Amino acid sequence: PFTLTVRGNQGQQRHQGTIQVQPVAPAWVLPLAAVLVVMFLLVGLLAINSWELFQEQIVASLAGLFNGSEELLSLATRLGLPGL
Repeated sequence: PFTLTVRGNQGQQRHQGTIQVQPVAPAWVLPLAAVLVVMFLLVGLLAINSWELFQEQIVASLAGLFNGSEELLSLATRLGLPGL
């Protein structure tokens, strides 16, 4: 409940009542949004980890092919692969 006092040209008026707030979205929207954000972050972390493992596998494969020669270092540098 609230009380509102208004002063104007014709004296003082007093109003009483209640304020009702309508929700903007259904109650299930916020938990769903939170779950989607967490899933998005987990998928992103998994993708980053998988990409790093994939790069390590490429480096290992190239090392096996070229036996650590200068060609491997040059190729890996041009491809931007870490770990050499």
